[in-house]
Amino acid sequence: MANKDVLLDGRRVNISRHAIGRYNERFGGDEEAMRSQLSRAVLFGVQLGYDRIFLDSDAAFVVDRYGVVKTALHKNMLVANMQISIRGLADIDLENVTKDKPEVDFQFIESLAEQQCSSCFPRCFGKGARKIRNRKLRRHGIDPGGEQGRIYDELFLKAYQRMNQLREKSLNQQQVKSACSERNELAR
Repeated sequence: MANKDVLLDGRRVNISRHAIGRYNERFGGDEEAMRSQLSRAVLFGVQLGYDRIFLDSDAAFVVDRYGVVKTALHKNMLVANMQISIRGLADIDLENVTKDKPEVDFQFIESLAEQQCSSCFPRCFGKGARKIRNRKLRRHGIDPGGEQGRIYDELFLKAYQRMNQLREKSLNQQQVKSACSERNELAR
């Protein structure tokens, strides 16, 4: 680390596998992109304990006392965690942290949720399926960990419930038909 009080050296800093996984999940980048962003990150916020927090635009990185990047998260997640864990910080204005929030296109997100649900139904909730959905969301400019991602999750769950109800209804109809055909066979 170059100057551990202010800047990180992204090429030399140690990064945990957990942090790389979180960066990929939340920002859609690989280790190289993460190191590039770490090189631009500066010390941020209230520093308590041995961990230090570095920030570059919307990406926050938590570095332990040994200089290892422990995790990567969004700035609004970081501020929310700080509000919860440190009393007296409840007056941090989350509006300024997320002031450039894009407008939500509910119709597009709903159609995307229904399309993706139909493509993975009934095995939609495994780790692999979730990663594929998150990758597709990022391609469409939707942050899976952001507000639009939360809306998507709710709409996806509703689509899954609808498809599950249709499947159960179809199975019930098939059972009724098979029961009727058995009765007809017995009647003959």
